[in-house]
Formats: sequence, structure tokens, C-alpha cells
Amino acid sequence: LRKIDNDNKIRNDHFKLFKKNLKNIDCLYILSPQKKEYSVFYATLLILKKNIDNLENKLKKLNELGIPIRKTWAPLNQHSHFNPTSSISRGIPWKLNEYNGSMKNVNYKSIDLPNVKKYCPSKVLELYLHPNVDKSLVKFSAKQIGDILI
Repeated sequence: LRKIDNDNKIRNDHFKLFKKNLKNIDCLYILSPQKKEYSVFYATLLILKKNIDNLENKLKKLNELGIPIRKTWAPLNQHSHFNPTSSISRGIPWKLNEYNGSMKNVNYKSIDLPNVKKYCPSKVLELYLHPNVDKSLVKFSAKQIGDILI
């Protein structure tokens, strides 16, 4: 915790440098804080404005180059905690016999969530620019993402 303020400043500096080096990529939107907001940039979120052919292979190639980028988390309604196959998982009281609410016997995987389908996990990527990464690697990551993804 003694280093957290400095680490957060470094993450912010990395984010600004990364964004500057990817500013001319039209099909990517880099999620940025709004005015009067502050982010610690645990992860930088990249929103894809169009479908990318062979996205999985391209992400794998970026990972092989040492760039920590991945698709965002799977939608919660697809998570195994909400879709147990053998026993009741934590967090799903609607599976208990005592529960009589509207979610009783609902299959969460089958719920239609159009915005979730639109954005997660196919449109949002996470990039980790940790404080121990130096600026040359931030620039390298931006260049490789621009060259490989687009």
C-alpha cells in the first residue's frame, strides 16, 4: 500500500502514452475516464467498433509477444455459478426449495440479454499495463495491437 499512489500514477501515465500511440486506429475505442473521474487503470478497456477476423488467433499472437491482452470476462448469465449442473452453487437462492420468486427454475443461459451479446465478450478487450512495464513496452504494445488486430 505504500507504493499504491505512485503505482496508480504510473498506470495513468502508461494509459495516456498507450492512447496517444493508438489514436489513429479508427476501429478501436479506448475507454477513458470522463471529466472529474479518476481511474487507476487496473486494466485498459479497448472497445472494438467492428468485428475482427480471427480475433482469437490475433490475441494469441499478441500474448506470445508478451502483451497481456484478452477478451473481457464472460457474461455472468453464462457463468457456472449461475448454471450449476450437479449441486446448488453459492449465489443462486432461486434453486432452493424455499424460494418462490420470479427466477424459480429459470435457465440463466437462456435469458436474452441483447446488450451483453453486443459487447461481451466479443467487443471489449482488456489490456494490462502494470507499473513495472517501461514506456518502450507500452509503445511496443500499442504498435503491435495496431498492426496485428487491425
